Amino acid sequence: MAPLRSRLKAATSGLHERVDRGYGDFRLETPTGYRDFLLAHARAVIPAEEALEQAGIVSLVPDWLQRRRRDALRLDLLQLGEAIPTPLHVPRSTSAAWCWGFAYVLEGSRLGARVLSRIVESQQAGLPLRYLGQGSDQPLWPRFVDMLETAAQEQPFDEVAEGARAAFELFVEAAWLQREATADCLA
Repeated sequence: MAPLRSRLKAATSGLHERVDRGYGDFRLETPTGYRDFLLAHARAVIPAEEALEQAGIVSLVPDWLQRRRRDALRLDLLQLGEAIPTPLHVPRSTSAAWCWGFAYVLEGSRLGARVLSRIVESQQAGLPLRYLGQGSDQPLWPRFVDMLETAAQEQPFDEVAEGARAAFELFVEAAWLQREATADCLA
């Protein structure tokens, strides 16, 4: 059987592409684009982490507290003088399988952070990078994948994939809402 990560990647590839397209519109090389990127992430990441914690992610991922990024995100927005946007509704589930899938997307979202951080830093010195840099000095993704492959392998795949799809859809909605909010401000 293929590794769980590969199966999840295949099962969610269309949604992953939608997320990439949605966030590709935010021009990180500009202060406004970076602000909008952070606001969109705040709409999704803050409630996503809270929902996972309420569902018991700490019992599944023992180093969860090291992985949390919402405080770094809040501090970056505060430094930019931005209020935390209204969080999106996250479907609640206490299924371990669903939590593994949802966490897979949330943890995977940090993969490109180093590249994104360099884009922001090279164009706009002085912008806050706590969120993009959180955990970059630790092997968080490889450790997560090891846990996923070990602990979640026995979980029902359809529930794991359902959690991953829910997380991707949350990020898609957050990007769309932020683009709409920005368009309304410009109108």
